[in-house]
Formats: sequence, C-alpha cells, structure tokens
Amino acid sequence: MASQHTDGHDFTYEQYEKLYTQKKYMDEDSLNEADLNKFECDECGKFFSRKQDLPRHSLTHTGLKKFGCNECGKFFSQKHHLMYHSLTHTGLKKFKCDVCGKNFSRKESLSRHHLIHTGEKKFKCEECGKFFTLKHHLIYHSVTHSDLKKFECVECGKFFSRKQGLVRHTLTHTSYNKM
Repeated sequence: MASQHTDGHDFTYEQYEKLYTQKKYMDEDSLNEADLNKFECDECGKFFSRKQDLPRHSLTHTGLKKFGCNECGKFFSQKHHLMYHSLTHTGLKKFKCDVCGKNFSRKESLSRHHLIHTGEKKFKCEECGKFFTLKHHLIYHSVTHSDLKKFECVECGKFFSRKQGLVRHTLTHTSYNKM
C-alpha cells in the first residue's frame, strides 16, 4: 500500500522499512561513543554522529513544519518523522511483544518497549554510577559532568551545560515561585 504526501513522493511500507534498516540506522549498540558524541545541538543537547544531521535536526526547534500528512493534516519538521507517522494510518503493526502482546509498526519501537518488561539498564555512567537503558541517554547525561557550561542565567549568573537546565532554572526566579 503506497502513501503519498505533500512532497510528492510515494513510498511503500517495504521501501520505508528498507530505508530504516540501512547501516546508518543500525542499533545504537553498534556505534561507538566517540561517533555519537561529535556534534551537539545547542538547543537541546542531543548529539549527532554526522555534521550534516545537525542543521536538519535544528528545524525541530524552529517550529517550521513543511512535511504534511495527506491522511490527517498533521505537519512535521522532518520527512522521516512524517514517514514514521504515516505508519499509524496503515494499521499495519507487524512487530508483536512476546510478553504482553502489544503490537508495533516499527521494530525499534518494540525493542524500546521491551525494556519496560526487562528493566535492563546496561549503560553505566563512570562518573556517578547511574545506569541507563539506552546508550544515547547515557551520552546525554554525561554532559552534566562536563566543565563545559555555556548557558548562563541572566538573573543570577549560574551556568548550565544544557539549555533545558537553564530554562528549568529560570522558573525559580519567576514572581509566581517567590510567593
């Protein structure tokens, strides 16, 4: 079953599945940490292994959403987000959890879901000993131990390693919280 979207491209489920099983989208365990740590988004702290992925990711922070779904009218900032979304309209969920029976349209979603049942957290932070279920969660966390803190609070001068930390902190300065 082909789906057509506003960018004029038709694709089948099989084509979509092939796209996301290519080497560059392999399981995160197969990537080494140095490759994942190369390029960081200043807005959210997410890391990318390729420099060309950073500008594309930055679109998620601008609010610009040019990829629209013909089925429901929802728009996305990136084409692959539209492709993920389009699977919700096919009703095809061929990946089934062997523990609870829940079905998923993407193998990655099933793998992530399965961690709920196992509780497995195999990625350990060497700085503080905290464990994480996914490698990219550990990498994201590791920035908190870094001396690089480039986001400064204009109210008190405190620095943060991530913009979201600064945003959360600035709420402590609001008049509502001082009541």
